[in-house]
Amino acid sequence: MKVRRNLRAALAMSVALLAAAAAPSLGGYHLIRRVVLGGEGGWDYLTVDEPTHRLFISRATRVLVVDADSGKQVGEIPDTQGIHGIALVPELGRGFTSNGKESTASIFDLKTLGVLGKVNTGENPDAIL
Repeated sequence: MKVRRNLRAALAMSVALLAAAAAPSLGGYHLIRRVVLGGEGGWDYLTVDEPTHRLFISRATRVLVVDADSGKQVGEIPDTQGIHGIALVPELGRGFTSNGKESTASIFDLKTLGVLGKVNTGENPDAIL
């Protein structure tokens, strides 16, 4: 009986120590501000263009482009049916989206955000790098 009690106490102590070690530290991330963009559709992947401080947010049928400093929308990339992800290639001045519902990838200009074309992909492309 005493061995069981000691075993239970040791197990409880181990679980408590593991939980404390796994808990996030108090000095980590914190909310600076909240930005409400509104509009229809959920979101999937987010991509940041660090040099321009632009945040690209996939929104069901389009990409919202937001200035990360001000929180204001600065553009939109339309006609991306079932968009999942956005990949940026600053060296080429191009961006790409994976459009799951139409099995395509859109190619757009990073400066103007204009769509340059689409290419067919395999069925329902998702993550993009």
